[in-house]
Amino acid sequence: MINIDNDEILNKLGFKLLVTIHDEVLGECPQENANEVAKRLTQVMVDTAKPYMNVPMSCDAYNVKNWYSDELAAELEKELDAYMKKNLTKEEAMSKIILEHSESTEDFIRELLA
Repeated sequence: MINIDNDEILNKLGFKLLVTIHDEVLGECPQENANEVAKRLTQVMVDTAKPYMNVPMSCDAYNVKNWYSDELAAELEKELDAYMKKNLTKEEAMSKIILEHSESTEDFIRELLA
């Protein structure tokens, strides 16, 4: 984590380390730098481990606009389908989902289900 925080390239790309979870890191950066940050972050992670490990190392990085948005979108799509099977229109189903998910904004839910 120290090497990530001190990496000049990551800093120039606007990467900010937000949280670590076991062997994972979560960070944010400007969207236009996301692919370059993913490549650099992978390199920093692997290079950091090399002096201490005698086995091949790898690191998988992926970019998402919102943490767990893929999983949330899948769940919301299931809910939308279930409501539409009850003969609700798509807009009626969306309205119910928006009311039931007050933890998210209407715009965010509509974006996930677009």
